[in-house]
Amino acid sequence: MQMKFDIVHIMVLNVIFLLCPFIAVNAQQQIDVGSSVIIIRSFRYMQNTADAEEIIKEAIARKHTNNDASQSFSKYDYSKKTSIDIIGQKENALLYEEHGTMCNDHRKNRKENQIHTSKTTGFLKIIGRQNITHLLDEAFGEIDFYENTAELMSLKFKSPLADDALKTYRYHLLGSSLIDNNECYEIAFFAKNIRDNAFAGYLYIDTSNTFALRKAVFTLSDPSSMNFMKNVLFTHFYANVEGIICPVKKENAVVWGDEMQEELSLAHSLLYPENSASVKMEKLIGILLTNHVTVGGINGKFELGPMFQFLSYNDMEGVRLRIGGNTATALMNQLQLGGYLAFGTKDKQWKYRGNLIYSFLPREKNIWEYPKKLLSFTCINDLNIPGQDLLTTTRDNIMYSFSHTATNNMSFQKTGLLTFENENNHNFSYLIGAKYTSDRPVGIVKYMKASDTVPIFIDRMETAELKLSLRYSPRERFFQNRDNRIPIRRGNIELTFDHRIGIKGIIDSGYDYQITNAKVNKKFNLGNNTGSLETGLSAGMIWNKVPFPLLFIPIGNQSYIYQTENYNCMNFYEFITDRFLAGNVNFTLNWSPVKWLDRQSKVKTSLGTRVIYGPLSDKNNPELHPELFVFNKGVTPLNATPYAEINAGLIDIFKFLRVEYAHRLTYINKHNTGGNKANQGSLLISSRFAF
Repeated sequence: MQMKFDIVHIMVLNVIFLLCPFIAVNAQQQIDVGSSVIIIRSFRYMQNTADAEEIIKEAIARKHTNNDASQSFSKYDYSKKTSIDIIGQKENALLYEEHGTMCNDHRKNRKENQIHTSKTTGFLKIIGRQNITHLLDEAFGEIDFYENTAELMSLKFKSPLADDALKTYRYHLLGSSLIDNNECYEIAFFAKNIRDNAFAGYLYIDTSNTFALRKAVFTLSDPSSMNFMKNVLFTHFYANVEGIICPVKKENAVVWGDEMQEELSLAHSLLYPENSASVKMEKLIGILLTNHVTVGGINGKFELGPMFQFLSYNDMEGVRLRIGGNTATALMNQLQLGGYLAFGTKDKQWKYRGNLIYSFLPREKNIWEYPKKLLSFTCINDLNIPGQDLLTTTRDNIMYSFSHTATNNMSFQKTGLLTFENENNHNFSYLIGAKYTSDRPVGIVKYMKASDTVPIFIDRMETAELKLSLRYSPRERFFQNRDNRIPIRRGNIELTFDHRIGIKGIIDSGYDYQITNAKVNKKFNLGNNTGSLETGLSAGMIWNKVPFPLLFIPIGNQSYIYQTENYNCMNFYEFITDRFLAGNVNFTLNWSPVKWLDRQSKVKTSLGTRVIYGPLSDKNNPELHPELFVFNKGVTPLNATPYAEINAGLIDIFKFLRVEYAHRLTYINKHNTGGNKANQGSLLISSRFAF
């Protein structure tokens, strides 16, 4: 099972947290944005008017022939402008501006946009245009009033022109207004129930017999469920393009007031660096975001890092010193050379890694930008924790230097890997690769076979394999932090499939095998802003007889950092199996006991469980097959009892901190863990950002 560390990156997510309130779009109104929001929210006291309802009914009846979705294909130019509207400031702070062309293929339900020009300001240049657009799209959602619902920060909001909108909204005719030389009805709307996921604002509907929507100015009916976007004003313009109505311009604004003076001062210095202190702050944010230092400034040719892996500690290496880096896209935007050199003060061993990555597509900020199309070669000589992938592990991050159990069971691996990875614009990707590994045990766990006299020790084992990996996650959105992707919004569903074929006889490889595993993740949003439910189901099978280092080794966690993908009360190398069925469930509730003390608190409650079932089959039992390696030093096969643990905690503390208590339910005595001390429970922390 491939390890997938959900590494803390507390400082990185702090920066994202800092960034999100700045994600705002400015509308040029005759009155200031803050006053507009206040006026709109006063609409709740208005009474319904029959003439407004009749106009809305006509607009709803004709919307399926007016809008671009009524066509098989549509294409139109659009613009977006992003800035902060600060109370008391004459000028708005421009963050991002974009002009492009939108292409909609409604037969295949696909949307693609081509950006012609874009502009950004200040430290946002560091994170790149792709990350900016992902954050903006998540912050302001996919809102089109011609659709029945709009999605904003993973929540569904009812459109005021939905087929059943009159059940949710009240409407009041204010008069008429001229919009782009079109006479329009000006209609105020507001939700009947303020707690509904709904909008409030103005609709400008053409007075001609088309009853087409020409403009919408609106805000959230009830922003209390949002961490941010408390006072946001959306302004959307619609135009007639070849006989159909299309959303061609979006200008919206988040209002920042006097109560945020410290944040406003910092925002201004980041967006408009005018002195050396501001420039230094910009460089510091770049380091925290990327975990690398760019030599020569933001457009430097070489990146030094990862910074949090320069110094660490573990029981086998002692103090681990590491230096590494890679070429930057400013030097070569399609080719990257990189690696590291490391040394342990206790084992006195040198370790190294070298990477060569070629991208078939030119890149702006880093070689791993979406969509990936990469040809890679990696060679590595380093210690690894069995069950984890040496090529992706971050075990030497300084955060993991503190552990409750000794890490004394690693092996020394020499690995060469050649891969081709391809990813399309619809979040489908595949990877094909060839890998050779020489694995030598250097910890307390040994590779040995039973005999009538003394055990036969195996110095090392060699394997050669081919690999195929598939992944599909429609509508997934993420923040690209170099080679890591931090989810902004999970896909509708996440499907992964891996198959490995071991080939005996290639460069002394000693084993033929086939290993298959698959996983599906799905997130459900609960009704009435109650919270969300994240579920996962995975399964795997080893089809051949293999020594136990090639079996599935569930990934434990011996640190004090909460790992969403790992078993937080399980030690490394504690269990093995050749087949498994595993599941996890985690509730996030938009409520916590903190609300008893502070009714305005946004701290949430997390409740979850993680289970794996997989009794070892007879074909891989060394007691029945003496040619297999003997289980030793605490390595224990799973039996008919599933391993299970539960967790409970608080998340979004200070909007980014997560504190969890994980408790083990099974295999809690020493006998069931081969004499090793079982971790019955741990208090863990991590970082989690949410809007």
